[in-house]
Amino acid sequence: MVRDLDGVTVDAMKSTILFRGETAFLSVAVRKKRLDVSLMLTKRITASNLIDVVEISPGRFVHKLRITHPDDLDETFRAWVWEAARLSGVGTNDD
Repeated sequence: MVRDLDGVTVDAMKSTILFRGETAFLSVAVRKKRLDVSLMLTKRITASNLIDVVEISPGRFVHKLRITHPDDLDETFRAWVWEAARLSGVGTNDD
């Protein structure tokens, strides 16, 4: 999903991968049987795999999702990632 974005910096750490534009827009924590994903959006979302939402400033929400199956990485999830990326100043190859 992130390959289709322009201007992304990837910072890989021991158990977390950060994806950045002007700011970090996506973090992926690697676990044995899942991925814990955090992304920032301007509105609250709902999803069956949503584990937490924190409003960090007015109109900025960090969403924490648990990815346990490839089906969790659907078009809705892709749209959320792309929106978070745009908010971070990242473009898409189809812009």
